[in-house]
Amino acid sequence: MHVDIAGVAKAATVAAGFDWRWSADDLPRFCAAAGWQVADERPRMVRLTTNLDVERPAAAAIGSYHTGDDGQRLLVEYVTLTVADIATESAEVLAGSRTEISARLTTELGPGHRIRSGARSALTWERPAVTIRVVADEQSIALEFANPHCPAPPQQRGSADPHVGADDWPRFTTALAHTLSRMPYDGFLVLSTVGNRYAQFRMRADRLFCEIVGNDYLDEEFRVSPADETTMAETGWRSGTGGGDANWHLDIELPASFGVYDAAAARVTVALRDILRVPTPDLLELRTWVDDARWELDSSLLTAARQR
Repeated sequence: MHVDIAGVAKAATVAAGFDWRWSADDLPRFCAAAGWQVADERPRMVRLTTNLDVERPAAAAIGSYHTGDDGQRLLVEYVTLTVADIATESAEVLAGSRTEISARLTTELGPGHRIRSGARSALTWERPAVTIRVVADEQSIALEFANPHCPAPPQQRGSADPHVGADDWPRFTTALAHTLSRMPYDGFLVLSTVGNRYAQFRMRADRLFCEIVGNDYLDEEFRVSPADETTMAETGWRSGTGGGDANWHLDIELPASFGVYDAAAARVTVALRDILRVPTPDLLELRTWVDDARWELDSSLLTAARQR
């Protein structure tokens, strides 16, 4: 594993001194200052190419659209880039890389504020125009530049809506694709119905994890046939690896285009409708939550999908 400490330090230093206004117009200016490039724009996301000497020199600016006197504009909420993918490395390697990055940024930016939640830790530097964070978990290390003026999420970190979707699966699929593309770091989304039939999603620093329940956890009347399992594999799902993991898995590496989220949502629809035999999306219960209380998961499109 290689970590570009100097590249991380330069990006953070540029971000700390940058004149952030948190519109999409900031991104070309920031890229010019940091030596990055704007790659392309997707719904609620602008993909960036960094100059870090790492395997995947990519970043993403995530935001939401706001309507003003000059029309609809993207308000950038945060920029995130994975600076080290350590999924196959040891805990010692993770700790060492995190310590190196933290020490260098402390030299450049001064002492930061440390936050820890389970296996996840963050070292944060607050500036008037930007919040800079180094976020690490058991799989990756990410650097984030966040808009300090975004409204704080509500105290209630989870939500439930027992009637999500409609009897229109295409509409549900589109809503799911948009919802997945908007999920914040450490966000969870679960769609479930009777018989322990469910799909669940978790957003991490470098990828979105998607799961469909496997036979080991399904009520007997809803267990799927070998032919159905073949269909799951043919549509891109990986079977569980054993050791208590009997679900079907699909990972989306980040940053990802909206087309990738759309394709994943289509696979989820096939699994729910054709394999698990859920008649209509309105039978699915939706639950969402975010481990980081500063953010919320916007599931409004999935909720609205049931409305005609």
